[in-house]
Amino acid sequence: MLKPALTALPLIAAALPAMAQDAPYDRHFLTVSDAERAYTAENVETLGKIFDEAIMPRDWDRLRALYSDNYVQHNPDMPDGNEGVIALFDQIDYAQFLYERVMTIAEGPYVIAVSKLRFNAQAPLMFVVDINFITDGKSREHWDILMPVEDAEKAFAMVHPAREEPQEVTEANKARVAEFMNVVFNKGQADRVPEYVAADYVQHGVGKDGPAALMADVKTRFAGIEVDIKRIVAQNDLVLAHSRVFVAGQQIARTDIWRLRDGMLIEHWAAQQPVPAEMAHRNGMF
Repeated sequence: MLKPALTALPLIAAALPAMAQDAPYDRHFLTVSDAERAYTAENVETLGKIFDEAIMPRDWDRLRALYSDNYVQHNPDMPDGNEGVIALFDQIDYAQFLYERVMTIAEGPYVIAVSKLRFNAQAPLMFVVDINFITDGKSREHWDILMPVEDAEKAFAMVHPAREEPQEVTEANKARVAEFMNVVFNKGQADRVPEYVAADYVQHGVGKDGPAALMADVKTRFAGIEVDIKRIVAQNDLVLAHSRVFVAGQQIARTDIWRLRDGMLIEHWAAQQPVPAEMAHRNGMF
C-alpha cells in the first residue's frame, strides 16, 4: 500500500536492467492450478484476518504471525519483511484514515483488493489495487498500484451487474483479455477494438464510454505503447491484468480490470504508477 510518509526507510538505486527481474512467484501469466484454486476462499479469509485482527487493532504480534518470515515487497517505498508494513501502519492516525474495499478478485494464492484509500484529511483520495500472494495462512508477497482519483463517483462505480460464471468461462475470459491487449495495444490494431469491446462498454478511468472512444485512444494516447503482462487473475466475470507498460521511454506499473459478458469487454477500471529509479528493495515492482 501507499505510504503517508516513509522518509526513514532507505531507498536503493534500482540496479535493474530495462526489463526488471521476474518476481519470485512469477509463472505463465494465465496459470493458476486447480489445486491452488481450491484454497481461494481460505486465502481471502487470511487477508481479512490481516486487516481485522492485526492492522486495525495494531496487534503487531498477530501481524507477524500472518506474514511469512521472508515476505517479499514490491511497493517501491517499503522494504522486504513485515516490519515495513508495521512501520507504515504504526504512524497512521486511524481517526482520519479511510479504507474501504470496493472489489475483491481472488484466484488461488492471488487475492486482489481494490479500495478507496485516504491517509488523512489533507491527503488525496486514492484508487488502490493491492495484489497479495497468500498460501498456508500467510501473506508471502505483495504488489500494489496507487493512483489519485479525480472523479471518485466515476472511478469506483459499477454499472453492469456482477455475474457468477463457471470456471471454464472465467478461463476463457482470461485468454480473451490477453488476446485483446496484445492485438489492440502491442500490435496497434485499433480497428479491431469492436471485435472485443461491447457497444455498452463503460470506462471508469480517463476516457469516454464505448468502443469508438477506445479505438480513438489507441490511435492517439496509447499509440506506440508496449504491454508486458506479468499476471492475469480472474474470478467469475472480472479479469485483472497486472502489466509492465513501456511508453515514451518510461516504465509504468499498471493494473487493468475488465468485466466481460459473453466474451466481450463491457466495463473497465485502471490504475497506474510510474516505476521509480530508486526503491527500498531490489525486487522491482513486478
